[in-house]
Amino acid sequence: MEAQKIKEYNVSRMSIEKNVISWEGHAVRLPGVVRIWVGDSPRRTFPISMVLILLMIALSGPGIVNKAVMLAVLGIYMGIHLRSGKKTDTQTGGKDHVYLELCSGMVCSFESGSESFAMEFYEVLKHHMEGDAGMAHCEIVFENGGEIINQTKQEEPEKASSVLELNVSGGLNGQIVQELKRLYGSYTKKTDTNSEVLLLINEAASLMEKNDRVGLKSVFEKFITLGLINDCNELGLDSLLQEIRATIY
Repeated sequence: MEAQKIKEYNVSRMSIEKNVISWEGHAVRLPGVVRIWVGDSPRRTFPISMVLILLMIALSGPGIVNKAVMLAVLGIYMGIHLRSGKKTDTQTGGKDHVYLELCSGMVCSFESGSESFAMEFYEVLKHHMEGDAGMAHCEIVFENGGEIINQTKQEEPEKASSVLELNVSGGLNGQIVQELKRLYGSYTKKTDTNSEVLLLINEAASLMEKNDRVGLKSVFEKFITLGLINDCNELGLDSLLQEIRATIY
């Protein structure tokens, strides 16, 4: 891998939301990431051009003393550069960088601070790339040892409409909905009521409101199967009973 393709970042916070990774004025779409991995700190290339320039200056200087001084300066510069690189490698304590290779060929390197947090960061990216629905939004904090804040967005369950909330006025349909409300109310007073019965009555009222004859036939057949007809007779729900007979037969 060519060193010039690697862009190293030392950030304090990163956000991942809706397939977009963003950090300090940068943003990358996850589909644009072709590979991720954990590795060492990017190797810093030796500044050979700078060394050659200093060497030429040293050799072109007048007098042996001046040349010796310039060569000494060049040696000190090279020593400092090599020492700083070695010190950085020692302090990292292992593979503490996470790399993202983009479709363009560019590689983004992120310093995580420790090898253990680099693995945590890597796993979060991996789950997002795999489309893990349980990780809708994440904040990655790199400071103070690192922290992953998973802000899962939980969708609120859709509230089922109740027959008691319907307001169908006038006509035969309105009368039947009113009787369905009476039937629903009688079942809510029973302690052993099956929730399937309440859902069935709700569905019947909703279909009646829409005047869905095909759907009503299927629902009213279940009324007979579950024995709701007996309760309709006891409550004197004549309009509802006539509608059930007319729809089924």
